Amino acid sequence: MITFFVVAVACLVSVLPTATYADVCSYVSARDCSAYGVKPVCGTNGVTYDNHCKLATAYCQNHQIQKAHEGACGSVGSATTTKPVNGGQIALDIFCADLADITCPAGGSRVCGSDHKYYENLCTFDKARCANRSLHLGSGCMKRSY
Repeated sequence: MITFFVVAVACLVSVLPTATYADVCSYVSARDCSAYGVKPVCGTNGVTYDNHCKLATAYCQNHQIQKAHEGACGSVGSATTTKPVNGGQIALDIFCADLADITCPAGGSRVCGSDHKYYENLCTFDKARCANRSLHLGSGCMKRSY
């Protein structure tokens, strides 16, 4: 269990803070999607995936695949979303959900965000970035007066 945790932290940290969709896809593609159970989701390619993780993995192989709606494709009563959900966002959701379960280590170099706030380190910055997807590395943070 501890080994898994260390590997998960190392894997997450290795793609931050400049995670691209390719980095997130590498992370998601290495996940065991069976751990997410069976909650069918329909792709815009007409394929029913067992869960969001499997859809995200398919998106990572073909960026044309998006989420059409929850539930199996063609199932009675399944509602189509007004606009397909970008598969990359679903992959990022999985990545961020895993990051949320990690306790960031103390210390490291402070990071300035585009919101002009300092974050204790890259890990705490990336947790904030998962909550605010428009956040990016910035400058202009105010120095604290002691």
